[in-house]
Amino acid sequence: MKKKGHFANFDHFPYRKEMIPEDKVEYEQFFKKLTTQFINELKESEKVKSYLEKYSDHNKEGFIKRYVNWKVSLVKSYNYYIGLLSERESLELRYQNYALEALRSILKKKLFNLELQWRAGQIKIEEVKISFDFLYWHQNIMACPFIPMITPEEIVLMKSFLLSLDDWYMGDPWDLHMSDYGRVMEKDETGGYAYMPEWYEYYDSRMGTNLLLLLPDKKGPKEEMYLELAREKQKESTPAKKAKPKPPEKRPMLSGFSNSYIEFARETETDPYILKLFDGMEIHLRKIDSESGNMELDGPISTLQNADRPVYLDSQLVWYKAIHKAAFQYENLKVAEALDPVYEQYVTYKELGLSYESDDRHDIIGTFKMIQDKWREAILDAREMCGEPRDFNY
Repeated sequence: MKKKGHFANFDHFPYRKEMIPEDKVEYEQFFKKLTTQFINELKESEKVKSYLEKYSDHNKEGFIKRYVNWKVSLVKSYNYYIGLLSERESLELRYQNYALEALRSILKKKLFNLELQWRAGQIKIEEVKISFDFLYWHQNIMACPFIPMITPEEIVLMKSFLLSLDDWYMGDPWDLHMSDYGRVMEKDETGGYAYMPEWYEYYDSRMGTNLLLLLPDKKGPKEEMYLELAREKQKESTPAKKAKPKPPEKRPMLSGFSNSYIEFARETETDPYILKLFDGMEIHLRKIDSESGNMELDGPISTLQNADRPVYLDSQLVWYKAIHKAAFQYENLKVAEALDPVYEQYVTYKELGLSYESDDRHDIIGTFKMIQDKWREAILDAREMCGEPRDFNY
């Protein structure tokens, strides 16, 4: 009998890469079917029923859907989590992954500049109908078909940016989160851009694209007017229902935190491979937690211990700040060095017409696609209500 949790490899895992269709349509259908299968299995599971009895009915259905999204994302990225379990991921690969994030940050800035021009009515983009489309492509940046190619000059610029940083409090400069137009363009009390990413400012000051920030937003206000009209119409056509009062719920609500899904898996899952992947997910989350704490020294010290060259501390800083700063600058140097091979691969992919594999562990792109479709339809409906053409030429 095998020991519990002992798997030398995933040779018999039913969702290995070679078992999954390569065709895009068949791939999506495969995981759509698998999602339905997982949901049905959970609904029929006595373990699941027993587990959920401990919690209020308030968000059980949503909890199950989100849990299944986690489970499917584990299947899609199982090699990544196996790597975490077996600790095979090399340090050099880690810096290459960071360099790929830096590459994405260049693309995100280029996309944002296109959005500024599109909102002002200066350009038209076939793949963009409404402003939310930019948020969708921000999430799916490596697959975006209309962003101009990254140039060697922009790679040099990113290297320069990384090597200019010394403030370790800012975290990973290559990891840009949502570039929402409204938030990025928000002004502070002095008239400056309160939430403008430092990389965006650096790019503008060197590439001379500052004036794009002065372009008017002609599209945004019109879209908001259409969306508000669609919301009002929806309210009118949906009569309010009087809900029967429910007795007060004494059981706790299901948590939406990641550890809740891991606990749920360990109490309800019967597939040993999936359980092992959740172990990998737990390691992944612990890594994120350890790297996010600015005052924790384990990560920075480990970085310096594994450095491939001498690293010197700033004698003007207190010791723990000097360690953080030295590790931060060393990591940025390694990312800058890793940019060249990552960029070469990017150029090769572009020239061959290949696309990067989507890293969508939590179905974020799918969610954005759903919102995108909904907003497009709402705007078209509103234009029709106003007696305007049912198109996006506004």
